Amino acid sequence: MVNVLDFEEMYVELENKLSLIALEEARPLQKMTACLSVIRKVLVEVREKALATGFIDQAAEVQFFKVVKPRFFSLQVLETELYHLENVKKATSILELQEYYREELRCIGRFFRQYAFQYEYYHHHRNISEFKIGHTKMLTNQLGYVQHNENLNYSNAKFIEL
Repeated sequence: MVNVLDFEEMYVELENKLSLIALEEARPLQKMTACLSVIRKVLVEVREKALATGFIDQAAEVQFFKVVKPRFFSLQVLETELYHLENVKKATSILELQEYYREELRCIGRFFRQYAFQYEYYHHHRNISEFKIGHTKMLTNQLGYVQHNENLNYSNAKFIEL
């Protein structure tokens, strides 16, 4: 069965590899490429390990897909964003650099404001009746906190694989 501590060891090892790449590679594109290659390899290992060992119960499976796997995947997003942040800037002075980073922070704020509804929709811990936004049918299938019986309407058959 899947042991969360095994994944923690894999995650720490991945972070160490990424730190080593950051120290050894100064060229941004090569750094990002090397990091993404290592992350993708580890994501495959994580997937294979989960499939090979299985889950002790439904809660462990949900914990894996809600917490463990996204934690690894977030490093892929981080490396891509860091590359973009460092390579799009055209600042030549401290003031221009400060303004560039202020603008980036405004973009991040705008992103979170724009997707606040989706975050709330996917983050709540209860199932609600389906509804439509435009032509899109919205469904919920939240596991919630099992210890608080928020999982009573959860269905293993309803999921999206990304």
